[in-house]
Amino acid sequence: MEVEAINGCGISAKSYKLVFEPDCLYLLILSPNPATSESTVELFNESGATLSSDEYWDLEVYNQNQLLKEKKTKIIGNITKLNTSTWKDGTYYLRAHPGDNWISEKLVVKH
Repeated sequence: MEVEAINGCGISAKSYKLVFEPDCLYLLILSPNPATSESTVELFNESGATLSSDEYWDLEVYNQNQLLKEKKTKIIGNITKLNTSTWKDGTYYLRAHPGDNWISEKLVVKH
């Protein structure tokens, strides 16, 4: 990457930085969304790779007030389920932690 600053006094010397794009970009897929009684949470890797049997990830669910509603740790595999049958209607915020990454997604619950 090449960067230079420009202002009223002129242009700075160019700076260079080598940047590596991570090769394992994760997404959360929620189905169904909106949910009524249950939602499946899938940790999807854009490269199509699945987690090995010795890899795990964590999932946190926060309510509308940003209070921790549920926490699942050391999830094995790419899929887990959330029982939303007793949750109040609204938007919930999911944060997943696969490896060194943090990813988030919104889940709507509507009964």
